[in-house]
Amino acid sequence: VSWEEFPDRLERDMLVLHRRLLKAMRTAATRSLGQAIMPAILSTRVRGQPRPPQDTGRYKASWAIEQVEDGAIVYNPLLYAVIVELGRRPGRWPPRNVIMSWVRRKLRPRTWQRLMSLTFLIQRKIGREGIEGRYVLQRAWPAMQRIALEEIRRALAVGPEPGPEAPARPAFPTQAVK
Repeated sequence: VSWEEFPDRLERDMLVLHRRLLKAMRTAATRSLGQAIMPAILSTRVRGQPRPPQDTGRYKASWAIEQVEDGAIVYNPLLYAVIVELGRRPGRWPPRNVIMSWVRRKLRPRTWQRLMSLTFLIQRKIGREGIEGRYVLQRAWPAMQRIALEEIRRALAVGPEPGPEAPARPAFPTQAVK
């Protein structure tokens, strides 16, 4: 490559590298969902006991990847996903209808009075003690970083794309410009 061609060639190679890195980050996001976040969900423990955050299965099924201009975003759109991740401080009681639905599904009380009693007791306990966070993303983060680095290394390991008239392996100018 001559000095005159060098700026154009450099710009082209940088665009190619940008596309490769963008693809690498999107691939890393997809891999992270299956190889980091799902295992973190399944390995969740609360007070030493295995307790994956699962009631209806919506939390696990709602994880998504959105491709954006400069990569990808891995997220969970559910309103309660942040409560699963970080927990809930003591103080206010949770909404009655949410707890009542949970009591119906999990405890299956036989009477309306029992349903209301259990709902009240659970609301009060959550209001007093809060809910411990499951920290799914925090636990998945090291694996997500490892996956992203693997994809970046893979993208950088491929040599530059040769141009139509360029040699397969471009050489930088070795002579001083006069």
